[in-house]
Amino acid sequence: MHAVFEFVLDIFEGIGVGEEVEGGGGNGFGSEDEGFVTDAHAGMGYGTPGVEGVKVLCAEMQAGFVSWAGFDIVATFGRPEDLTPAQVADLIDEAQGAVVALIIDNLQSGSTTLGASLEQDVAAIPVTISNFPGGLADTETWEKAIDRNVDLLLAALDEWEERYG
Repeated sequence: MHAVFEFVLDIFEGIGVGEEVEGGGGNGFGSEDEGFVTDAHAGMGYGTPGVEGVKVLCAEMQAGFVSWAGFDIVATFGRPEDLTPAQVADLIDEAQGAVVALIIDNLQSGSTTLGASLEQDVAAIPVTISNFPGGLADTETWEKAIDRNVDLLLAALDEWEERYG
């Protein structure tokens, strides 16, 4: 599938996530016996073409994660209620000029309708991801929150490829 999940795994392995913490106890990503790779992603084709070069518009609060995941951020935006009409017009121009695939909103930034409203003017798929566990259904741990964000991004990218790719 895409390289995003592989990249997340490499980072977590580098910092020891998925290993038992000295003195017993789990790692905060489920029980002691659970590794980071979930059954849903265990068979992913690592090494296949990923998200490198996929252009996106992105909420400022998600820029670090989205860039780290390998997407090419064309422009970022703040909270939708703080944007002026001129700033929205600039985002549309940048998105159209760069041919962005996704418009990534941040759940915790309040209104998550910017992506959906820009979709009318830009051939891109809106997607909302979360900064924290518990923001989306069934994301009570960091592992599940990151896993859900990855799933949402990949599903949106697949949708874009079906519609426009």
